[in-house]
Amino acid sequence: MGGLARLLVIAAIGWGARSASADVGVVVTGEPGMQGFTIAQVQGWLQDNGYALVAAPLGDKYHTFIDCFVIEDLKCARMAYETQSKAESLVFTRVDLVPSGKDRELSVTGYWFVKQRDPVILKRPCLQCDDAALQRVITALMVEMARESGLAMARLEITSKQPGMVVMVDN
Repeated sequence: MGGLARLLVIAAIGWGARSASADVGVVVTGEPGMQGFTIAQVQGWLQDNGYALVAAPLGDKYHTFIDCFVIEDLKCARMAYETQSKAESLVFTRVDLVPSGKDRELSVTGYWFVKQRDPVILKRPCLQCDDAALQRVITALMVEMARESGLAMARLEITSKQPGMVVMVDN
């Protein structure tokens, strides 16, 4: 098998492994009336994008993790996730009412935890927030967090004993 053919096989195996092994837990808090819709949107996005969902990713340490956010201690949250999570990564989403006097104005904050990395944290407003607007905000948040988490990136290592080999990826 030539060097280039071997490279293509390695790249194909690497991409297939990513989508099969990327498991994610989901935790949603905040406005009680928005939690069900939000968790359905986040989980749906993850499944549509090839991630396997992990049920009860924090087990009985769920409240410990949530308490870290109550006291606004991200280091505590990361430690709880790193030591207790059954999932390779965890998406924590908080949906809060914004006290603006306007009807259904929300703030959506997402945290994407990946073991041994700082979490990705993004916050987006949802003004005049009906279900369609909230779905768009959550989708945009998930797309950006996934990109910044680094989970969608592949790592490719190429070794060769043949000097002068030319390797091309994406042209």
